[in-house]
Amino acid sequence: MSVHDDKDLRARVKLLGSMLGDVLHQQERGEVLETVEILRKGFIDLRSHEDPAKRQRLMDLINGCDPALLSHVVRAFSMYFLLANIAEEEGAHLDRRRRVQRGERLWYGSFDHTLHLFREQGVEAGQLDLLLGSLRYQPVFTAHPTEAKRRTVLEVQRRIDVLTKRLDATAPGPDRAEVEQEAAQPDPGAVEDRRGARPPSPGRG
Repeated sequence: MSVHDDKDLRARVKLLGSMLGDVLHQQERGEVLETVEILRKGFIDLRSHEDPAKRQRLMDLINGCDPALLSHVVRAFSMYFLLANIAEEEGAHLDRRRRVQRGERLWYGSFDHTLHLFREQGVEAGQLDLLLGSLRYQPVFTAHPTEAKRRTVLEVQRRIDVLTKRLDATAPGPDRAEVEQEAAQPDPGAVEDRRGARPPSPGRG
């Protein structure tokens, strides 16, 4: 990924993180967002400068959270990493499409890249045919319970993915600002936890 693409990815993750902060502000009690921000900024600082005393204060904050608050904080960070993954995946897809449009070799490990390596190493078509003919594979299908997701969560992910693609297709300006504003609007039907219950309203314990 080029420096330009990395800059775009960082900007997209920052935008989605800001939107998540707006949703937390609107739909959670203030203590949730406050705790998330303290932990987020604190551990970011520790990445650049280790401070055992500060790390201990952050750990004490985590250990001092009541179960209900801690559950919401963990969910907020889980959602943030989900958003970051969506942004990264879409960035990778966009980079691949650009490579195809420019006629460049595709990413390392791709079928296209592998065939180019075979050609550079002098592997002939007959040898490749013999190699492919000797391959044996056995597909494995799994349905691990941790991979199961509520339909509501999947719909939210789909909506975020669509909006991300729209952002990529929209040049900076009024139109893009409108898309960003739309993306920032929470979906009331999606405010559910994994048990299907809505989180407490702002101001409720």
